[in-house]
Amino acid sequence: MILTGRVHPGESNSSFVMEGLLQFLLSEDSVAKTLRDRFVFKIVPMLNPDGVIVGNYRCSLSSHDLNRQYPNPSSKLFPECFAVKQMIRKTLECRKIELYCDFHGHSRQKDIFMYGCSQVIPGQLQSDKQLRERVFPMMYDQVCSNASYAGSAFSVTKSKESTGRVVMWREFSLNNSYTCEASFCGPSQGICKGFHFSIKMLLDMGRDFCRTLALYSEVDASYYKQILTEIQYDFNKAQGETATRGHDGQDGAQGTEKGGRFGGKSGQGKASKASKAGAGKEKGGFGNDHLKGLLSVTSKS
Repeated sequence: MILTGRVHPGESNSSFVMEGLLQFLLSEDSVAKTLRDRFVFKIVPMLNPDGVIVGNYRCSLSSHDLNRQYPNPSSKLFPECFAVKQMIRKTLECRKIELYCDFHGHSRQKDIFMYGCSQVIPGQLQSDKQLRERVFPMMYDQVCSNASYAGSAFSVTKSKESTGRVVMWREFSLNNSYTCEASFCGPSQGICKGFHFSIKMLLDMGRDFCRTLALYSEVDASYYKQILTEIQYDFNKAQGETATRGHDGQDGAQGTEKGGRFGGKSGQGKASKASKAGAGKEKGGFGNDHLKGLLSVTSKS
């Protein structure tokens, strides 16, 4: 697991998410112990400490946005990006990297959500292999009450091609390569709708990220398979409906992966509701019960 954060100095909320993640991962919680046994974590909590110290909002001391320097970073001008890529290369020499995630703050959109890298072919039915990167974001939506799968996006636009997420996906073939964005605002639903996220809520997002990792990597992979099947079904159903509307002479763009998002808004809602119905729990509550089952399976294996 490669986890990085605070590449943009002004996104201080990402540091609180990272703090919650580290606190949980280093705790005596049984799920945290399971994760430490299962994975090697390589974590860079603050990629741009110089920018934070001098009070920059987005750049490093070199006056450049570090999250646009990953394709060929200079070891002198952008040593942070250079070192991260070197770490990933050396890691891949001896083990597989299951997930890369760079934590950020978002100034406009609400909730906490994820960006992935599009691996689908628009207008065609997709196999489960092409949709696997969407499983973790949907699981996070189920475990974390403030996470939004509907707000997540899976696309590679020209302006994002030099970001850490896209470069790690393309250069190192990391299937699960994400940017995790915590809103500067707050949640779009629930009792705290209309309020800003508190520090505790941000810390809990980091904790829930770890709990999602435990679900994602459970021994029998039952929940993983369930989520993947639902994603594939809903995505292909949305694609089929799009093709039908196109033949009828209507707008064929509606319901497709507009902006890289899962099956349009209608597809997102169906997928999320299907997962909640299958789990039989309210959002943010499924993870607790399922983790107990995970630990019992782990202890027997």
